Amino acid sequence: MRATALVLSLIAAPAAAHEFWISPSDYTPAAGEATSADIRVGEEFAGATYAYFPNSITRFDVVSGGTATPVDGTIGDRPAMGPAVLPEGLAVIVHETSNSRLRYDELERFERFTAHKGFPEVAEGAEVPVTEVYRRYAKSLIGVGAGEGSDAEVGLYAELTARTNPYTDDLSGGFSVRLTEAGAPVPDYQIEVFALPEGAEEAGIETYTTDADGVATFPVEPGTEYMVDSVLMRPSDRDGVDWMSHWANLTFHTPG
Repeated sequence: MRATALVLSLIAAPAAAHEFWISPSDYTPAAGEATSADIRVGEEFAGATYAYFPNSITRFDVVSGGTATPVDGTIGDRPAMGPAVLPEGLAVIVHETSNSRLRYDELERFERFTAHKGFPEVAEGAEVPVTEVYRRYAKSLIGVGAGEGSDAEVGLYAELTARTNPYTDDLSGGFSVRLTEAGAPVPDYQIEVFALPEGAEEAGIETYTTDADGVATFPVEPGTEYMVDSVLMRPSDRDGVDWMSHWANLTFHTPG
């Protein structure tokens, strides 16, 4: 266990300013067909996979039809969610990490991070070292069989909830998500959308702003994998910690 904790501490620091997402082996499996899913950390929708480490997981389950089924794993499993037959319909893989801690010893690095994620004012007047505790909340939409159903809030502190089913809905008017914090909408806030068309080596990246109801709508193209990401940065009330960041993430794939 001490070795596992060391590995986790080593991967946590460099990954802190990077996105964390769920990467399924197949977004649209046939009914009865097994699906697995990797946990990835990286930048611009490219990143390394990480194994199943129970100490780093607060929640890991599949939600379908309002029922949550825990993902069982063995330490070191890769992919983190091994092959499993998911219920037919829209299945949502949900992953919440435990807390990790980060220290910024260079003000420029902290300024780049806060500017990139849409809250540059956080770095105004900051003095190093800056300490941060962060937690990740990721979801992924899987269309099993016909893929019918809808996403819903599952109780994550920071959560992106799809208001569109990418596998059954008309996407000509775009795709909508709702950003919430402890169940309340987060208005006028940045979300980042990464789009990776099939066969492409680099993702396109755009930013959007939520409306008064915490909703953002953006255009989507056929045959493309999408990742939506938003970071809530809040002052910390913990001794020795300046900031608490909550990372919300959502992945899905549009039909080709």
